[in-house]
Amino acid sequence: ITAATTPIALIILGASFRLGSTKEHAAQLAACVFSRLVLIPALVLGTAAEMGFRGIEFATLVSIFATPCAVAGFVMAQQMDSDADLAGNCVVFTSALSCFTIFCWLVLFKELGIL
Repeated sequence: ITAATTPIALIILGASFRLGSTKEHAAQLAACVFSRLVLIPALVLGTAAEMGFRGIEFATLVSIFATPCAVAGFVMAQQMDSDADLAGNCVVFTSALSCFTIFCWLVLFKELGIL
């Protein structure tokens, strides 16, 4: 998947999304969403703040580590005959919830004077 085809892949993923399939993967999905949007950014960004990263460098780290799962993960799961439903659900939920979590990370670090 290239940068030009990523929006198309996300639209196709959204069209094939089934909310009913989330029940069978609820624990794995919750772990994926929590770790991708809260746990990993907290560890990495906290460490970066302690190391002295500030300003644009810190904002770059936020944009790297607080973003949703890549659509390529869904495509790769399909190609490898893996659990594409779970991978797709991870992409959909992290994409939807990252709007809120990225905002919260930015507000938090702005209030702490890091950004």
